[in-house]
This record gives sequence, structure tokens and C-alpha cells, in this order.
Amino acid sequence: MRSPWAGAGKTTLLEPVVAAYQDPARPGGAYRVFGIATAWRQAGALRGAGIADAGPGSLDAAEAASAQPASKARGRRGRRQGRSEELAAARALRDQGIDGQSIFATAALLAHYEKGRLAVNDRSVVVIDEVSQLGVRDAYRLLDMQAATGCRILAIGDDKQCQAVEAGDVIDLLRRAIPDQVPELLESVRQLTDEQKALAALFRDGKPEAVEKALRMKAADGALQVVPGGTDAVYEAAGRVWTQMADEAAEKGWEFGLSAPTHGHARAASAVIRGIRRERGEITGPDRAIECVDGRGARGEQYGLQLAAGDRVRLFTKVGGQALDAEGRRCRGRPVKVGANGDVVQVAGFTAQGFTVEKDGRQVEVTWQSLRDKDTGRVKLSAGEVHTIDASQGATGHLWGNLMPDGAAIGMRRGYVSESRQRVRTYTVVGEDAERQAIGRERGFGSRAEVTADDVLKHMAKALARVTEKTSALKFSEAIAPLREPALDLAAGERRRAQMEHARQIDQAAAWDRQAQVRPAPATLTRLAERMRERALERVIGPPLHQLATRVADATMAMRAAYGRLLDATRLREGPEVAAAHIQAVAGRMNLKVRDAPIRLRPAEREPTPKR
Repeated sequence: MRSPWAGAGKTTLLEPVVAAYQDPARPGGAYRVFGIATAWRQAGALRGAGIADAGPGSLDAAEAASAQPASKARGRRGRRQGRSEELAAARALRDQGIDGQSIFATAALLAHYEKGRLAVNDRSVVVIDEVSQLGVRDAYRLLDMQAATGCRILAIGDDKQCQAVEAGDVIDLLRRAIPDQVPELLESVRQLTDEQKALAALFRDGKPEAVEKALRMKAADGALQVVPGGTDAVYEAAGRVWTQMADEAAEKGWEFGLSAPTHGHARAASAVIRGIRRERGEITGPDRAIECVDGRGARGEQYGLQLAAGDRVRLFTKVGGQALDAEGRRCRGRPVKVGANGDVVQVAGFTAQGFTVEKDGRQVEVTWQSLRDKDTGRVKLSAGEVHTIDASQGATGHLWGNLMPDGAAIGMRRGYVSESRQRVRTYTVVGEDAERQAIGRERGFGSRAEVTADDVLKHMAKALARVTEKTSALKFSEAIAPLREPALDLAAGERRRAQMEHARQIDQAAAWDRQAQVRPAPATLTRLAERMRERALERVIGPPLHQLATRVADATMAMRAAYGRLLDATRLREGPEVAAAHIQAVAGRMNLKVRDAPIRLRPAEREPTPKR
């Protein structure tokens, strides 16, 4: 089911559908209905459709029923025995792989199913809320589960609201897979007046002129505040808007809330509102400084948080606590579910190990250790007076405040979500300085044109109409489809031109060859050929001749040295044998052959024999 309207009553419409599936009188018996959403908080909203958080056979339900103060557990043996039997039966079902829990975050349900901890079959129905925030991979895993088990899947959502973190549009893919089989809700039931329905429709339209019309309607009604100054001025204005909404809601019994683009904006605005609440006496007792971190842990933002009795805090994980009796002692039994990621709880008091909240008329203790991040050691909490826009999707209030401290550059999807939470009215607060700076950047450096209030309003409309798509491969291929044929034609033309150029070059080379065979070589070419031949001879013959000349010169010097030593040997009467040996040694080093003829000395060269 796709709803083109935020507040179309999707959850309310599910109530009779869920009741019909859970009717025991159905042929084959009742179906087991699971409710899932991307976030635990959004999944919890399905309780209003009749999907129990702990269904029949739930171990949580059995153990919660058995939880009671230890001092009273000794009495009423029969009741205690009945609860023990119920608890044992629930544990037996769990041991068989049947979990009685019925509401999950999407990732949790898939993990339980894939690990064999959750029984899903052809008598199961899985209801997906806010399917626009479902990632493509999780959608594939759910369809794979449906194919394997035969279960039924009901999905509801609005493709104009916030998308999944992953790329791709699940609603668009489903529409392609099952065209003309997706029912639509065409009317909003959240907004109570025609004017508010028209405003929501204009913001959903997404065109700059439609958004500008909506902003002018809000300005005329006093629901739009463009606050001069920076972000601090916006936070102060948020405090005044909160006070106005709180007083009106208390008088008429209404609900209200505020949203901001980021966690940082939400904390800063919550700090201002906290000061107002302390002045009004809603927050009492001394403050306690808590070192906190957001839901991303070590990769997230770290900050300090002041807590006292009456403070509202935002949870970043699924949290449980232990019920306390009237004397402040812990009761036996499983922990009581306090909240999940995105939920806001109010601090009732403090204990040695943590703080207490009121849950179903009981005081429940939440320990700091259960909230501590394992990487940083800090507590995963944040101020809860203001939600982020993404976390507020699915929320409803009679009055709502939309804070945009850094201007309206939040895009169409988030702008539509934040402007459609209301039943009666939405107060929009925008920082004027951020808008004027954005206009100046667009006009360029040195522009002296005056920025008027009308310019600011038009720029806000343009920013709130900007659509950021996380495209899929299918959409990308469709976007380039019109360019496919021109691109192929261009490539074919380039290929033909290249072939023609190649053929022309071959023909030209052949023509040059024919001309060279017919015409005599010019004198310049003849001289160039002779010069190249001379250089070739120099390169081929020159080095060997140089080496030969060097060896001859070395041999000559060696022979002269040998002749000198021969003469010295003769003078020293060493005889011709020694001289011959010297000559042979030199010839061996020079790779020369010497005949083995004896060396005869001439008589004139003999030294005279001394007389006796």
C-alpha cells in the first residue's frame, strides 16, 4: 500500500486488517502478525494497529507477569504456581524456536529469522511501516524470506517522505514489479482542517511556486517566523514557540512536539527549552553532569548533558530496566522494556546505579551500565525536548514546531515531513542570516543588490522544493536511455571517419611508392644515403680497428720492456735461458706465439772474461 499523504491514516487503516488476520474464526485459524519498521520507535507505533508487542506465547509477556516484589513472592502459592506454569510454557516455546514477540525493527526480525530464532511460515503476516525508509538489501532479504516460508507481506509508506540511507527507492521498485496492484490512499486524515490539508498538499507538491504559496499562507496566519540573527536567535525563538504550544496543549489536552534537522540542532534547542521548564518548576533537584555520546558511538559526537528529575532524554538503543517496589528494592523477573532507539523517556529520579522512569504505573530503574557505549565508555543519551526530522517521521501532534536554524536548505522530503506532523498547526522558525548568506553566495561576490524579505521567502521556497534523489541502477539506465541512440550514432560515425582516414593514408603511401619507382632519386637523397653509409661503416669497422691498434701498441711496449730485461739479464750473466723465459712470459700475456729457438748472443755483446 502506498500513501501519497503524510497523515493519511495508514496505521489506523491497518487495525481492521490486523484484526481480520488475527481472528480465530478464520479458516485454518488465526494468523500471527508481525509489525516491523526501520527504527524501533516507528515499529512501536504499530501497537495502535492492534499488533501486540508481546504476542501469544511471548516469553516477555509471561516473565513480565511473573515480575513482582520479592517480599510478596512468598504468598499466594496458587497464583505463583499458575504464573510459573505459564512461564515454563513460554520458555518451552522459545526452546522450540518460537518467539512470542511480534514487533521488531527490520534488522532485528531478519536477524532472528536467519538465525532460526523466529518461526515464520505460511500462517504469518509481516506488516512493514514506513517502507520508504527500507533499504533495497533489507527488502530483498524480506522477499527471500517470503519466498522460502510463504508468509504474507503488507507494506505501507509514502515515497515523498524521507528515504533510506541506502541508494534506491523500494516503493518505485515495487511499483515496477507489480504495476496497477498498489492501492493508494488519496486523502489525509491527520490534519483536522481544510487549510492544514491544503498546506500539506502544497509542501508535498514540491514545486517552488507551490511551496512559496504555502509559506505565504503560513506567514499570513502567524505560523512562520523568519528570525533575524544566527542560530542562537533561532533557539531562543524555539523556546518561545515551545512555551506557546505547551500552554495551549495543556489547556486543550493536546499533544505537541518539535523537530530540527540534526542532533546538534536538537540538543541546542532542547537546552533552551530545559531552562524554561526549570523556571516553570517542571525540572527539580540538583543537576548531574553526564558524559554522553550519540548513537554512532566512537564515530559520533561526544558532549556533556545535565540531568535532573523531570528531564526528558532521548534513547539511542533498545533499553530495559528493573522494576522497583515501594521501598525502592528490585523486583524479581525479566527486565521491563523502557524504550527503543528514538524513544523519549522522562527521568523520575536517581539511584546509585542510574536513574528511574515511570512505566505502566511502576518505577523502573535504568542503569548507566546498560546505556554505556562499549568503545567510548560514555552514556548513549541525548536531550529529548526536540526530535530530529528523520526520527519524527511517523509522529503526530496537534501542534508542531519546525526549526531550521541553518536556513531552509533541508530539501523537499524532509521539509514535507516536518510540515505535515500537525493536526491543527505547525510553527515554522527559520534563521534569516543563513538565508541571506545563501542568497549572497548565489548572487556572487561584489553584488550590491539589496536582499529583501520577499527575496528571502522565495529563496526558502526554492530550497524547500529541492529534491535529492538516491537513484537506483534502473533509474540511471532510464535517465541515459534517450542518449543511447545518439551516442551509438556518434560512435558509428567516428568509426566510419577513422576507417576512411586509414584508407586514405594507405592510398597515399601506395602513390608515394609508385612515384619513387618512376622518378630518379634527387641529389639530396643521394648525398644523404652516402653519408648514412659512411656513418654505418664507422660504427661497424671503427671500434674493431681501434681495439687492434691499442693491442699492437701494448704489444710493442711489452716487447721493448722484454728486450730491456734481456739485456739486463745478459749483463748479469744469467744466460740466454732466462732471457727466453722472459720473452715467453710476455708473449703469453699478449697471446703471441714465439719459436723455441735458443737465443744466441753476439760475441761483441759478451762481457770479457776476467783474468786470473
